[in-house]
Amino acid sequence: YSAEVSAEKAQLIQEKVTLGEKRTITSILFKRLDASDIAWVMELASDGLSVADKRAIRSVLLDKLTEEEYDTLIAIAQKYGLSKGKKYGEVKRES
Repeated sequence: YSAEVSAEKAQLIQEKVTLGEKRTITSILFKRLDASDIAWVMELASDGLSVADKRAIRSVLLDKLTEEEYDTLIAIAQKYGLSKGKKYGEVKRES
């Protein structure tokens, strides 16, 4: 696991994510985030993600997603080394 995600690493992971995982991710994000949120996340991710970027995105996701949706996305992110895998409840308790 690496806290920062380079643009190159993001591209490699994008190629490895399964079609089913991509469907799950897009379904959750399009159901809960508005167009400006999605555009903002895409802009941040275009050059890779710093720790601060990831925290900002996490904050929005915690506000807009259900616990189950958040945990689903985090499990996928953890599988590809993008997250430590902290579940919704753990993160909420820390904040």
